[in-house]
Parts: sequence; C-alpha cells; structure tokens
Amino acid sequence: MDQATINALEEYYKLKDEYETSIIKTRRKIIRDRSINKSAKLQAIASMRKKCSNCGKLGGMVFSQEGTILRAKCSAIQGPCALDIEINRGDYQPVDALYTFASEESEDTRTKIIRTKLNMLFGFTSESDAMTLFADQKEDFDSITASLRDVDDTFVNVVQCKRTLDQRKETKANISVAVDRLRRLSKQYNETNNPAIISDMVTHYVNEIQPEATKYRELRFAKNAIECSNGERGGGKFTCEDGIYHLIQDPYTYEEAIIVLEEPAVLKNNK
Repeated sequence: MDQATINALEEYYKLKDEYETSIIKTRRKIIRDRSINKSAKLQAIASMRKKCSNCGKLGGMVFSQEGTILRAKCSAIQGPCALDIEINRGDYQPVDALYTFASEESEDTRTKIIRTKLNMLFGFTSESDAMTLFADQKEDFDSITASLRDVDDTFVNVVQCKRTLDQRKETKANISVAVDRLRRLSKQYNETNNPAIISDMVTHYVNEIQPEATKYRELRFAKNAIECSNGERGGGKFTCEDGIYHLIQDPYTYEEAIIVLEEPAVLKNNK
C-alpha cells in the first residue's frame, strides 16, 4: 500500500470518528440533562443540528460502506460542498482461513470428478455428458489448485513456522551442548568446591547459553511483547496500573499472516 493511500484512509477514518464522536457527545449531553423530561429529550435528539465537518453547513455528512468501498459525502441542506471521498480499502484474508478453504474446495472438486467418472463407468451418465461435466470440473480443480499453491508457501513457512525450522534446530542443539557444559562445571564444583568454577559457570551462561536462548526465542516468536491488561504496551521500563503484566508471544505477526486479494486504492478524494 502506497503512502498516499495510507494517508487517505487515515484521514477518512479520522473524519468519520470526529463526526460521529461529536454527535454522540451532543446526544449524551441531552440525555444527561435533568432539567427536561424524557419526551423533550427525544425531541431534542431528533432535531439535533448536524453540521458537515468540511464546510460547516447544516445537514451533516453521510458515511457509507459497500463491500470494500468506503464513501463520505456532504449532505448539507443548502447545497452540499465538494466533499466526495471514495476509497477501496482493499481485501485482506488470513492465510490459514484461505488455505483451509482452498484445501476443502480442492477435495470437494476431486470427489466430484471421481463421481463423474464412476457414473459414466456404470452407465448412469452418457459419455458425452460426462466428458462435458468432467471438463468443467477439471477447470475448477486446476483453478483451485493454483490458488492453493499461491497460499501454500505462506501457510507452511509462516503459520507452521517452517521458515526458521533449520535455524531453530541448530540453535537448540547449541543450547543443549552449552547446558551440558554447564552441568559438567556444576558437577566439577560440587566435587572440588573451587570458587573459580562459579565464575566460569557465570561466564559460560552469559556468553554461551543466554545469547543462544535469545536467538532461539526470536526465531520461534516473531512477536515478543509485554502488555498490560488494558492492551497498553511499553518500550523499556513501564508500569501497568493494575500491576498485571502479560507476556505476548506469537510465531508470526498479523501482517505476515494475511494475503492481499485486492489492493486498496483512492478512487475519489475531493474536499
């Protein structure tokens, strides 16, 4: 997605949020007004004077969505202003959902092809009808198989974590060797009571085990973060209000696990 489209989407959602928030605040103010009864409150809400955020005219704005198309227009009573936004926000789907769907469709189509062949073999369908049906089913199967191949690499490498498998195996083996060395040092210390061995153990842990453990964690989890209960994240040292900290570890990020089916695009951005 190019920066111009990102900016247009951000502006659209900001405009929509500010407009809807102002309406909610006005409604809330009316509802909380204890000087008027319920009937008067309903009447006041119904007669609220909405304004276009772009031109300030009475009549408000209209935000709509049709499929992936986002729209925003001025609906001022005394002649709408030039505001006319139309953006295709694109179509994104999780790779695991697409992989499952394509796999199931592939198996269903394969079953249909087998059934068509059996129907022709046992005389339930004429050869000409079966061949016509088979050609259509084969075309569907080839199309689905191609789609499955498109998402297979991403699914296997990202969702199933195969992209770092060899590196993780190597790192895990290095950790195992380093831990064995630490155990031998520990045994040696227990046998000799030599304080110098403690220093060797600490140095070995810091220089050999800890770097490999950090490397393995980074290979295993694309996302390593500490979050508060309210979802806030901190960089470096930070404090959660309730004192509860959550370790979030995911093998892949959201961006890595989606397939772009349709790129976003700005269709209109008149103001």
